[in-house]
Amino acid sequence: MSIDVKGNIISSTDITSVGGFKSRVNRDGLISNIDAADKNSFPTQTSTTNIISDAIHMNNWAPYGYGNDGQFVTEFNTIGYKIINRGSWNGLNHGFTLPSTGSYTFSAWFRWWSSGAGNNGATSYQNGFCSDTATGVDQSADKVGVWQRVSNTITATSTSGTFFLISFGGTYGGSNSTWDVTMPMIQSGGSMVGDWINGANGDAGIDTSSSGNSVIKTTNVTWNSNYGGAFSLNGTNSYLDYNTYFSQLSGNNPWTVEVWYKKTAGAYVELFGNYGSSYSSGIWVFTGGVYIQGSVYEASSYADNTVYQIVVSRDTNGFVKVFRNVVLTQTGQLTGTVPENINYRIGSDVNVSGESLTGEIYIVRVYSRVLNSYEIAENFQSTRGRFGI
Repeated sequence: MSIDVKGNIISSTDITSVGGFKSRVNRDGLISNIDAADKNSFPTQTSTTNIISDAIHMNNWAPYGYGNDGQFVTEFNTIGYKIINRGSWNGLNHGFTLPSTGSYTFSAWFRWWSSGAGNNGATSYQNGFCSDTATGVDQSADKVGVWQRVSNTITATSTSGTFFLISFGGTYGGSNSTWDVTMPMIQSGGSMVGDWINGANGDAGIDTSSSGNSVIKTTNVTWNSNYGGAFSLNGTNSYLDYNTYFSQLSGNNPWTVEVWYKKTAGAYVELFGNYGSSYSSGIWVFTGGVYIQGSVYEASSYADNTVYQIVVSRDTNGFVKVFRNVVLTQTGQLTGTVPENINYRIGSDVNVSGESLTGEIYIVRVYSRVLNSYEIAENFQSTRGRFGI
């Protein structure tokens, strides 16, 4: 993660899978940042079963040699470990029992910073399941500080063994290397196909804010590569559900919601809002504005098949602003108190039929404060190039 001169975050929405910068977004108060393009930030993962239950948080991984020089939260809201090696055979290890013999893929994410002479940097290494198997990361100059996925597929003849994440090569106590590691996984079947899984056997959006939310999509949501990444919704039974509450949006707290979307049918349809049994006075951000015990919305229904940025904010006094591609299009007063323990949904309103989005959602950003017009313009300017606006 990097910070630019204005203090804005350079998140995974700013970095492609090959390490190229895309945009910068305002960080202050950002409590959720879901971007369909982040599906490309991590190449695809197997659609079969993940054997490691603690793949995200890396519980119970033991240091090997001098491994584990500090735990940190990555920009992808996963637990990572800093490894400053004193030579080879140094890092983390965890013993596992596989459910059966057969084909398995072992993988992890590495970010390599430096290596001494004769040191291969970071390596995924398996021992005991079959003959020893190891794969190292690319240490080309353009890969310094870039997350890489390392994986190798084995045919396990024994169900017991150890998964090592180590420095491999050089002399113990000699050639140093520095690298980070996160998200080790053991996958049955071996085939590297399907969606990346955010710690669960189901498709999820990666939240690159500091809040650690995840968004699970229904099977009727599809992903495509439009504009670098898009969640496609069918207008009937497709949506994405947050698995956490947003207490920051409750009561009369200030907030801002920014959504980049394209509709292909319908007029005023849901983009972001609450769901569940306690939805009275909840928030509904739709393609025209926002509803909280009354609406503040734009009278015009905007064109189909056109990408828009819509930003809605409400301050502590209930004053609401609606921006469309930076232009302030509507203001009003909505003072309803928002319940605390409610979930939020992207792309549909579970409480009212006929309000699901037909089209694509690209980005949903939620802030626990009111963004001013300059900040909204900054987000727009930094992102518009992706959509050719």
